[in-house]
Amino acid sequence: MHKKGKLDDAARGEYLVGVKLPPESGLRCDKMQIFFNKLNPADFPGKLHVHEKMDEVVIVLKGKFTVEMDGERLELREQEYVFKAAGLPGRALAADSGTEVLIIKAPSVENDAKIID
Repeated sequence: MHKKGKLDDAARGEYLVGVKLPPESGLRCDKMQIFFNKLNPADFPGKLHVHEKMDEVVIVLKGKFTVEMDGERLELREQEYVFKAAGLPGRALAADSGTEVLIIKAPSVENDAKIID
């Protein structure tokens, strides 16, 4: 049996179970941030940026997502992922309509993105 809790419970070493992530904010605690995004092709390309303290993993759940990591263009398809270490420049370049991604960032640091261009 699963126990439902509040985000404060997760910070105390307990676990948290939910049906879906809050779309407006994702799930954030002091250890990590998790976001589920349905991508809109009109929002791309994104700005080149770097997370100074957070590592980031982007997992494509559905569709195709094109990113640039450290100057290299990568096309990610369903069930593929990219890991971006803190300090590595990257940007989202394009997404097919209907593309869905799961983004995990750790450790959780607010306002960690620094725009490069």
